[in-house]
Amino acid sequence: MVVAGSLRDIAQNRDFPGEAVFLGVYREDEQSFAIPRGDLILKAYDVVFLVTRSQFIKEASDLLVRNSRR
Repeated sequence: MVVAGSLRDIAQNRDFPGEAVFLGVYREDEQSFAIPRGDLILKAYDVVFLVTRSQFIKEASDLLVRNSRR
């Protein structure tokens, strides 16, 4: 579901809402949950937990999904 790249790069993308905060990343293939730091590299199929105001949810998820299809 998500883009391959660091959380820092994603958060600094001008299209990513500045009010969105990454809370966790779950990797089903590794059965692991990480509290992310900026240098964490997201992989395809990572499940991302983030918090933001309701008006920014679609914007954030669209960016993550759009980038994962590249």
